[in-house]
Amino acid sequence: QGSAEPAPFPPLSGAPSPGAMGDENEVAFDDAQGRRVLFRLNTAGYLDYYVDGKQKVQKVKELRAEGNNLHFDGKRVLCTEKEVPVPQELSSEIIRRVMSLTEKATNPVTAMRCFVEVKNATGLRGADVGGRSDPYCICGVVGKSHTRDRTKHKNRTTAPAWNEKLEIHDFKLGENLEFIVMDHDYMSKDDFLGYAKVTSQDLATSSRSFEGDLRLTDNSKYASKGRGGAKGTLHVKVQLIPDDPEFEAAAEASVVARDREPEARPRAGSLAARSRARSRAATQAGKDANGQDALTEDERQAMIELRRDLAEAVFHGLDAAGRGKLESDDVRELADLLGFTCEEDAWAVEFKEVATTCGWDAEAGVTKEQLLALFDGDEGPAPCDNGTLEDLASELRKRQDDAKSGTPRPNRVVNAIWTCSPKTQAFLDKTPREKLVQQVFDLLDADSVGFLNKEKLHSYALLFGFDGTDEEWDVEFRCMAAEYGFSREQGVAVAQFQQMVNNHSDGAYADDDGLRRGILSLKTGG
Repeated sequence: QGSAEPAPFPPLSGAPSPGAMGDENEVAFDDAQGRRVLFRLNTAGYLDYYVDGKQKVQKVKELRAEGNNLHFDGKRVLCTEKEVPVPQELSSEIIRRVMSLTEKATNPVTAMRCFVEVKNATGLRGADVGGRSDPYCICGVVGKSHTRDRTKHKNRTTAPAWNEKLEIHDFKLGENLEFIVMDHDYMSKDDFLGYAKVTSQDLATSSRSFEGDLRLTDNSKYASKGRGGAKGTLHVKVQLIPDDPEFEAAAEASVVARDREPEARPRAGSLAARSRARSRAATQAGKDANGQDALTEDERQAMIELRRDLAEAVFHGLDAAGRGKLESDDVRELADLLGFTCEEDAWAVEFKEVATTCGWDAEAGVTKEQLLALFDGDEGPAPCDNGTLEDLASELRKRQDDAKSGTPRPNRVVNAIWTCSPKTQAFLDKTPREKLVQQVFDLLDADSVGFLNKEKLHSYALLFGFDGTDEEWDVEFRCMAAEYGFSREQGVAVAQFQQMVNNHSDGAYADDDGLRRGILSLKTGG
């Protein structure tokens, strides 16, 4: 069997082979070591590998390109060979043709499970009024629209942190992944924000993985769906896992062994590390991002306990006074971290609505169990995955450390997922426009001098879409001073600011929703 002589080799770009199966089912070439190499589909449809006329590997699988080498596995016939060096001058053509054979093979030699973690983006174009977007990311195999999946959209941001894990189905080695970032709109077509790709060469590594920043570019296929003008970067991680039950079983055993560790109560930092390690191990086993399918009942229980530990870490971070319960102001801090910032009167309405929805006794306070139920509930205002809980625990720990050292810490939104109740939204919608403008003015006038000078007004302009240079802003500021009659040295007073913001024909105009988003951004530093 090991010495079976194949049919004569066809030239790489020559006439069809005289062999029974024809040129389209085999690729032959002289490798970088001068050996005659053949990849051939046999009559059963399996891919075999020959060197100098002798069969070396049967049922080739896990075939991938890495640089100018082809790496593979399979049933070896009196050899230990795992790769073949391809001559550099013909490498792209040879690799393309060999990989095309794998698409026709009976066994899934290139079938992979493709896991994508869409982490975050920075510097996105602000497609909505107020200079912000509601971005989400679509991922799929280039040319295979049925493989696409997407993240949830994030509200009012140009620097979203999705941290979502997706599985892209029907992926084969040699294919490219595309990422399309869009702005979610409720009343009109979604706007295109940018396009990027992870190529097969990016994934041609020994670990079959990629992680890094991708520059977003315009793409004529999608730009018609919005105004175009892509900018910013997208950070993603891609991991390919062989679609092989034996591999998955071995990886699952590895996960179980790795996770059998002492369950001593850790601090939040080590909890985050453990959770990330579990997620990585589960992903490497070819399972979903939470690892549920990869775990035994005992291991699943351990994951439940881990989530509870994370929730408790958040609880203790909010309960800085150590009362053993959370009061309205504590829950308000959580809402701030999750993107809902409002005035005292609006929070009174929201807290009452949340307490009613969740069955809390607002006077008695919120217990750890009730907070965990809030994080787990799909219908509540703030369902949180483990990644968000990790980030919350970390941010709260940093706030406590800064409070002890006396260092002021700027407000930060961990993940803008808090959805206020309809009653609270109705209350907010009734806020007089004059009051909204006054809030924006007061937030810009942080030192309470009663005027917005050139720098403060520049902050407003940047918030609501101005993207010119400092020189262009200098010209704009002079024009505004002349039009509204304020001193360039002193700046604009609140009455003049009201005129500017309410002038529909002026670039400084903002509608009520834009003002609310501006208030949130100014409060959170977004």
